[in-house]
Amino acid sequence: MTHTPGPWKQGAGDRANRMLVFSKRSRVASCSSPENARLIAAAPTMLAALSELLATLRKVQKIIISTTLSTTDASRSNQTVQSIRAIIRAAIARAEGRDA
Repeated sequence: MTHTPGPWKQGAGDRANRMLVFSKRSRVASCSSPENARLIAAAPTMLAALSELLATLRKVQKIIISTTLSTTDASRSNQTVQSIRAIIRAAIARAEGRDA
C-alpha cells in the first residue's frame, strides 16, 4: 500500500478543534496539536529526503572504498556509513509499513 502523495499541508481545525492535514486531494489526518499536525504534514518530504540521502550515501561508500585511504581509515569510514545507512533504511521501512 502506498501513502497519499505529498505535499501535505497543515490546515485549520475541524469542529472538534483538531488540526487537520491535507493533501491536494483529501484530508490525510486529524491531530490534537499543531505540533503533531506539522510533523505529519512534513512526513512525505522527510521520506523523500531520507530516500535521496540513502542513495547519496551509497555513492559516498563507493568513493570511500575506491580511495587510497589507509585500510584502517577506510574501514572505519565504511562502518560509519553502513551504520547511518542502516538507520535510514529502518526509518524508511517503518514509514512504508515494512517494519516488524
